[in-house]
Amino acid sequence: MKMRRLGPCCFFFMTIGMAGMAWAEDGELFPNVKAYDEQVQAPVSKPEQTLEKLKPVQTPKPPVVGPEVAKELPKEPAKVEKKATLQWPSYREMLLTPLLSEASQKRFDTEFASKVQTILKSRGKAAWDAADKLWKDAESPGLPTDLKRTLWLHALGLSIRRGADLEARGTMAKAVLPLLVEETLPVAQARADVVTELAYGAISKASDSLLALVAESQSKLAKLQVQGGYPDQAAASIKTAREALKLIKDPTTSTREAVTEAALWVDRASAARTLADLWKQTPASKPADPAANTQMAVLHLSLYGDLDHACTFAAKSDLAELKSLATAITNLRASTGDRAKTLRDFLAVASSLLDIADSSAVQTFDRYSIASLVDARLAALTVSSEWNDEQQTQIKTLTTRAKAIVVKTDIRRPAYSGLAALTGDSAAASSASQPNVSTLQLFVKDNGTVIKYVKPTPKQDAEALTLIRNQAKTIGEKSNIKLTEIETAHCLVYTDWDASEQSFLKKNVEGAYIASAKMFDFPLNESVFPGKLPLYVLAGKNAFLAVGEAMGRTNLTKVIGTFTVNDDGIGSAIMYRKSPDARTSAQDCLGEFGRTLSWQMTNAFIARYRTNKTLTGWLRMGIPARVSYAQFRTENERSAIQKFISKKRTLKEILVDSVSDYESQAVAGTIVEMLQTKDSKAFVAMINKIKDGQDGADALKETYKMTYDDVEKTWNRWIPNR
Repeated sequence: MKMRRLGPCCFFFMTIGMAGMAWAEDGELFPNVKAYDEQVQAPVSKPEQTLEKLKPVQTPKPPVVGPEVAKELPKEPAKVEKKATLQWPSYREMLLTPLLSEASQKRFDTEFASKVQTILKSRGKAAWDAADKLWKDAESPGLPTDLKRTLWLHALGLSIRRGADLEARGTMAKAVLPLLVEETLPVAQARADVVTELAYGAISKASDSLLALVAESQSKLAKLQVQGGYPDQAAASIKTAREALKLIKDPTTSTREAVTEAALWVDRASAARTLADLWKQTPASKPADPAANTQMAVLHLSLYGDLDHACTFAAKSDLAELKSLATAITNLRASTGDRAKTLRDFLAVASSLLDIADSSAVQTFDRYSIASLVDARLAALTVSSEWNDEQQTQIKTLTTRAKAIVVKTDIRRPAYSGLAALTGDSAAASSASQPNVSTLQLFVKDNGTVIKYVKPTPKQDAEALTLIRNQAKTIGEKSNIKLTEIETAHCLVYTDWDASEQSFLKKNVEGAYIASAKMFDFPLNESVFPGKLPLYVLAGKNAFLAVGEAMGRTNLTKVIGTFTVNDDGIGSAIMYRKSPDARTSAQDCLGEFGRTLSWQMTNAFIARYRTNKTLTGWLRMGIPARVSYAQFRTENERSAIQKFISKKRTLKEILVDSVSDYESQAVAGTIVEMLQTKDSKAFVAMINKIKDGQDGADALKETYKMTYDDVEKTWNRWIPNR
């Protein structure tokens, strides 16, 4: 198939500045600016070529900076900390940062621009020798990094135009990629062009890993293009990303998430584009129209992170949260001199934005985007040590709230793992995965970075127990439920059950832990949890809902148990036992409770086992299903499997799409059972690889030598004899 060009990125040398960034008028939804080609200049150019398969690309090592270069770099004063910027620049202001600094631009114009022009106009060996020299010129001692990468990008573009062999172009591309790390449009465009260039005109077939890099880089570019006000270019980039994704046999979760998240940005921009003229006309003819002003304010916030333009519309909105934002922005604009007051005004803006993101009046994507914007701005503040304890607490509280809103939207932020590795960020990611052993790690949510858990010290175990008991005391007081603590080898159980039933509870809690530990071949004389796992076990639904509300957990009306990690890092399970009725016996109720207990214990075990990485969907469903049904058999499981087969559903939808209905859960449990029966050691090895960050399909191939298709064929033969 044809892989289309990545955008209107023609071969430019860096002479055009970044002027023309102002918007035409307040009613304009999309910026009236220079053409994309003039604003975003990434000097890589190529003809249309057929995308074939290419050999896997090895992660390149960043170019070594020699000591003679380091000596000429300006030295920063020791121990000088820059003050945090208390501003809210729009996405566009940040994204349109040129590839070259002003000084490097002048040097490029003086020393290299004419060379590039001459080569472009020339033909023959002399021209290409000059292009090769341009590459070597970039390695001159003392050359600034931004100028070096620009020369390399030009040299790469010229090598593509002359049809240089693939190996030579690949070597050049891999050298320049580690220098393309900034989150700006020119850099993202160049990065996407370079990565995709490696997939063009190949002699052999392109690897899935290379295609994943194309999909991820194009997705990142599409998102930035939306934020910069270029919806048409974004639509073209996401199309390219999707084309690359289709060519991958078994795309990883991170690659799918990268494309999905970028597509949400593009779809929101496209939807806004269709109504842009109407929204522009309405404020012009009816300046006080509250609905139009609300919509325009929200879109300026979610698509562009532009508080200045949003403020104009927010003040005329009928949404109280937007009116409050307009006031907060006005106050921040008036802040001068006093850093403490400016920070208060800055945080007031952050709080107002989160109020909007929390409002039911905005769409899910807008909620995600606005909360992400706040989280990013607050993250920039946390690097500064200038704030006192109270100020740091305020920043942390708002950060926690922003992250909670993002999580609640169910939109996953992509990790861009392949792209990060290719641009030299793997070392940073690796160091981030090593927690400070002196800091207590309870549960860490999966945010795309793999955090390896270390065994807690006795002191940390005691600290964890104190935190858990303090939380239980608070929950009991808030819910007005008298909770009795029962301590087992691995858990702290808080319950309102009758004293006569507590021995049963104690026995089954430990049984559930042991069953979970055996799944992972985990030593039974050790505990996977720091301190112990808090379990809240209630005798009825009303008490269950009251305790859940005290814990800050909503939407519990349709479940009988759940495991959740709070923002403070404390993970706990909560469940209740149903009472017998005309249709359900006491034994049935105990069986259902046992399955719920085993299921949630397994979820807790998985969350704290090895790393914070979430398991692949079918394993996330299948492992607790396997544990719970093995402990407490039920005909419902067999019935669900039979229904799955009779409906002629395929295993692929569970393995790839992670459908979570009851039938799928039961079948996922049998997949786990089948693989364990086949090779229990391979099963644990596969789980370990996934928890360490490997894609589920890849881990399955390495441990069982099976693809998802192989699993389905084997299961179809195995299930009739189960």
